[in-house]
Amino acid sequence: MALSVFDEKASMPHDDMTVIALGDSYKLWETIRNHLSENYRNVTEEWKFYGKESGWTKNIKSGKRTLFMFVPMNGKFQIYFTLGERAVAAVHNSDLPKEIKSLVPDAKQCVCGFGFRFDVETMLDTDAVVKLVAIKDKN
Repeated sequence: MALSVFDEKASMPHDDMTVIALGDSYKLWETIRNHLSENYRNVTEEWKFYGKESGWTKNIKSGKRTLFMFVPMNGKFQIYFTLGERAVAAVHNSDLPKEIKSLVPDAKQCVCGFGFRFDVETMLDTDAVVKLVAIKDKN
């Protein structure tokens, strides 16, 4: 079973499907999207199918730079960040919750940086996404 609730390669998701899949947590996703559109230029969203294990994931970009990836799940969603070394240091020096900070040292380093993901289930989680985007944007 794929991480994403959307696991059929032949069927690219659309907003109506996302609303249904996320249920009540869709309002959290909308909060993040609204913040991005109000505070960043050229924000785009692009669905990508990464294989049977991942399913459909949405890349959120500002211009050519990927800010994070959105992974829709049944009744919730995850956000996947990849941060460079400067951004990792900024996370550790930030006022982000310790639960988020604890994810970063355990993150796996890939070619483009350190990757980690977490569930977004409350408004505090959306605040963490907003702060992480700002840290990534500055670093």
